[in-house]
Amino acid sequence: MSKQTAVIWFNQQLVERQNGNGDRRSWDEILREALVMEREQIQDAFYHGVDIDAYNVHNKWTEAEKYYEQTHGGKDE
Repeated sequence: MSKQTAVIWFNQQLVERQNGNGDRRSWDEILREALVMEREQIQDAFYHGVDIDAYNVHNKWTEAEKYYEQTHGGKDE
């Protein structure tokens, strides 16, 4: 099974809830989980896409976190 995007996962939660199935957590909790998933996916994409030599990056994970904070403000959690 391939890894789902946060948007696809959240949409599935909506559909399941409409059908009377699925997660019984509050919508705020489900949204928060989707936002955390999205953040991880963005950081992972940055990590795998950055060229260490071109950007003088010493630690790609630290730079991925910094990129997310600068780009998205880090207000998801």
